[in-house]
Amino acid sequence: MTDRDHRRELIPLITTRPRHLADIAAQLGISEIVTATALGWLKLHNYVVYLDGHGYIATPTGIAWQQENNT
Repeated sequence: MTDRDHRRELIPLITTRPRHLADIAAQLGISEIVTATALGWLKLHNYVVYLDGHGYIATPTGIAWQQENNT
């Protein structure tokens, strides 16, 4: 166990636009499992986080960005 709070590191990465789970894990330097666990913690504690069937994660702001940019 480390002192890093992956949950808090995850939030800024997904607020601006949707990102893939693997990309987030690589950017944070952690495994996809740890990233998915952090995502699960956020959802459990009522953070509004979306995960699509392709592994992309976003917040409502990220969803709005995606709709504006049609990506």
